[in-house]
Amino acid sequence: MTFNVGGLKAEQPFIISRLGHFGYHTPDLAGTIRFLTEDLGLQLSDVDDFTTRVPELPKDHATGYFVRCAHDHHTLVIGSQMLVDTREPARKGALVNQLSWQVGSLKQVVDGVDFLDKNARLRRIGRDAPGSNWHAYAYCPDGYVNEIFYGMEQIGWDGRSKPSSMYDRAFHDLPPLPQISEYQEVEDAKARGDDLDGYRYDEERPATYDVEGVNLPQPFKLTRLARVCLFVEDPEASLPFYVDTLGLTVTERREVAGAPSIFLRAGDEHHSLALLPASLKGDFGIGAACSFAVASFQQLRDAYDYLSARGVEMPALPEEMSPGISYGFWVKGPENVAIQIVYGAETYDAGASLPAAMDALPETIVHGGRRWHDPAFLGPLG
Repeated sequence: MTFNVGGLKAEQPFIISRLGHFGYHTPDLAGTIRFLTEDLGLQLSDVDDFTTRVPELPKDHATGYFVRCAHDHHTLVIGSQMLVDTREPARKGALVNQLSWQVGSLKQVVDGVDFLDKNARLRRIGRDAPGSNWHAYAYCPDGYVNEIFYGMEQIGWDGRSKPSSMYDRAFHDLPPLPQISEYQEVEDAKARGDDLDGYRYDEERPATYDVEGVNLPQPFKLTRLARVCLFVEDPEASLPFYVDTLGLTVTERREVAGAPSIFLRAGDEHHSLALLPASLKGDFGIGAACSFAVASFQQLRDAYDYLSARGVEMPALPEEMSPGISYGFWVKGPENVAIQIVYGAETYDAGASLPAAMDALPETIVHGGRRWHDPAFLGPLG
C-alpha cells in the first residue's frame, strides 16, 4: 500500500526528514546539566517541575530539563533516573527516554497515528508543552520510544520560550484537523493579556573566547544533533520497525568490534541511527550514544583542546562505530551516555570514511564538498 503524503507517494503516511531530538535519564541530574551547559555550551530552554505529579520525590529529582543547541526548543530532554523509575515502573532502569523524528506536517502526524498503532505499539499522542510539537510516540521491538513530530517551537532572538499560559494548547489525544496557526495562538494569548515572556536561560560564564569573530563562553558551538546510537538485542530483528514502520533506509551493515551492526539514514546523510548489538555495552562502558556537529574544523580542534584541559572524560570507542564521520572525538558526563563531537559528516554515497585520530590532525583541511552532509547553521553562534 502507498500513501499520498503532500502529493508524494510513500510507503508510510509520513516522511521523516531528520533526527530532531534525543532524551535520556541520569542518576546525577545536576552533574549532567553542568556537563551539558558548562562543558559543552548547550543552553536550557525550559525546566519542567514534576513535584505535584510525583510528590514522593525530592525536587532535585522531580525536574525535567529541555536543552537546545540552536533554535529548536529542545535537542535533548534530560530527566532523573529516579523520576522515570518512580513514574513508570514498567520502564524502571531505562536509560533512553526517546528519540524523535521530524515529519513535514501536522496531517502527517495525525495520519501516522493509526499506521503506528497497526504496525507497532503506541505510547501516547497529542501535543507537548513545553515544546509545542505535535506528536505520536511508539515503541520499537527493543522498547525504545520513537516519536514522530511536527511543529517544534522555535527559540528566537530574545532566547525565550513560550510562557506557561500558552500551555492551554497542549493536547493529550488525537487533534481534529485543521488546527489554528501558531500566529493565531499568539494573537489569542495577547488578547487574553498574557505575559509573553517565557523561560530564558541565564548564562553566567564570561564570554572570553573569540569563536570566529563572536565572543562565547567556550571556544566552539554545537550546532545540530547528528545521530543516535542504540544498543539492541539483535539489529536485524529490530530493522523492520525502523525501515518498514518509520521509513528509514539502510546505508550499510558493518562489524563494530566484531559484532554485526546496521546504520540507517533519513535523508542524504550517511546515517542518523546506528543499531549496535547489546552485547557491546559492557565492553564500551556506555548504554547509548549520540553525536553533535560543530560549525567548523577549527572549532572541532579547539573543542578537543578545551575539553581535554577541563579534564572531561574521553572514552576510546572504536572508529568503526562512526562510519561516514570524517573527524570527531567522544566525551562523557556522569551518565551512561557518550557524546561525540564531529565535523565533516558524509553523505550516504561518499564512501564511509572513519574518523581521523585527533592527535594527528593538520591545522587546515579541504572541505568535502558534495561528499559532506553539511547543512548551514541558521542564526548567530551566540
